[in-house]
Amino acid sequence: MRRLAAVVALAALAVVPASARAAHDQESTLQDDALLVYGTPAEQSNALDIMKALGVDRVRVTVYWRLVAPDPDSTTKPKFEAADPDAYPGSNWDRYDTLVRLAALKGIELNFNVSAPAPAWATSNAARADVADVANPDPGEFGKFVQAVGARYTGAFEAATGPLPRVNYWSIWNEPNQGGWLNPQWQSGQPYSPRLYRSLVDSAWSALGATGHQSDVVLVGETAPKGSNAKTATSGMKPLVFLRALYCVDQSLHPLQGSAADAAGCPAQNNASDFVAAHPGLFAMTGLAHHPYNFPLPPNLKSRDPDFVALADTPRLVKFINRVLSSYGQARRGGLPIFFTEYGYQTKPPDPLGISWARQASYLNETEYMEWNFPAVKSSSQFLLVDDKPNSNFPPGSIKYWGTFQTGLLMLDGTKKTAYFGYQAPIWLPHTKVKPRRRFTVWAMRRAGTRFVVWAMRRDTTNGDPQTGTVQYAGLHGRRYKNLKTVTTTDPRGYLETKVAVRRSGTVRMAWHNAGGGLTYSRPVKVTVR
Repeated sequence: MRRLAAVVALAALAVVPASARAAHDQESTLQDDALLVYGTPAEQSNALDIMKALGVDRVRVTVYWRLVAPDPDSTTKPKFEAADPDAYPGSNWDRYDTLVRLAALKGIELNFNVSAPAPAWATSNAARADVADVANPDPGEFGKFVQAVGARYTGAFEAATGPLPRVNYWSIWNEPNQGGWLNPQWQSGQPYSPRLYRSLVDSAWSALGATGHQSDVVLVGETAPKGSNAKTATSGMKPLVFLRALYCVDQSLHPLQGSAADAAGCPAQNNASDFVAAHPGLFAMTGLAHHPYNFPLPPNLKSRDPDFVALADTPRLVKFINRVLSSYGQARRGGLPIFFTEYGYQTKPPDPLGISWARQASYLNETEYMEWNFPAVKSSSQFLLVDDKPNSNFPPGSIKYWGTFQTGLLMLDGTKKTAYFGYQAPIWLPHTKVKPRRRFTVWAMRRAGTRFVVWAMRRDTTNGDPQTGTVQYAGLHGRRYKNLKTVTTTDPRGYLETKVAVRRSGTVRMAWHNAGGGLTYSRPVKVTVR
């Protein structure tokens, strides 16, 4: 499992101003289980302090079933009441108890993603040993585990160490369309993981309801953006293929009937109202969670495969899920919210196949601008805070050695990447008539003095406080910036759009005015005037 390499370096960075949030009604979320699940209490606290300083609103945390369950390696279930949190070894909850207390103390919200890997006694019939802990998980046992988690974090539970804060935001499983998280994906040429996941959602939904979390945020999906044409037990399934089978609809998004339904594990006579009643979590959920990765490609590039959903394909996902809900008479006024809960870009260094630090920062800023312009999107996500360790089971420098995630804002030794500062104060200059490959650095304007849009955000300040910033410009060969325009945003999440004009090519940046004096600068962005 991933662990922090330089706690001292992180602790030195943990200076905590107040937090701001993202655009409109869009939250800023961040995930780093190496620090927050597998870290010591000190590492958890330091990581939360850094996240708070960056302006993170919510942290996504995986509640690993196998970590909490008793005798996870046994193929025979131990005798205990799995729905009762007191029936689990007390120490197995410690990491999560500490985390919820620290998060409450520091004013950071949590998203508990309850997920695999599962204990051996709750799985069966693994196609391969490396997927045994995600193979055919028992939905009933999963429901009992979710009930135990839900009961422990109601806000009224008394642990041995005292009362625990409430968790009111949940997501069910992680990337169920990937063979490494749910197995088998396919069976006898038919989608199989969707029927497994449907049952897992059913059980989890009932469990959360039984423990007083009916009104909480509950997300379904957590899908990966791409998949394979292969139809094996372990090959990843394309997200829209997975979601069609999950909701038992055909290519036209009408409910499956007859033999086609039977082959997909759906009711042969799919009466819409009966299907909705049988699977309430699929329709009453707060929103659909998705991971719109596109690395190493720019975020503005659409997928060629119609069943992929990278970031630029968001309108495809929005249209898809709302048509599905309409097919069952469950259309939402304003549409179903979409939550992006995992996203990032690999960097070089340290990964030889990653992109540069400058390009990572630029891509992440463009990503946030795009999300800000998608009305359905309610959360943006950064994965990770700190780079993963390389996989020491493989030769240094090999592809598999760097097969872990180097998507952090910080290196393992605590060095801040360009994206660290880009995350604090994003900036983007949108322009539609630019080739995608160059879009991350250069914007072309038709004539000198043409007005253009500057989009920016101040994340690392108090949510709801007005923020003042000055757009600054420097020529290509000049080092001194001059002020172009000072603006104040009252946007509760700290975003603004404004127009300025320059006469010659150069660089533009935002200089945000700090409450106590001084300025916080965005990264500089090159502008080409033609």
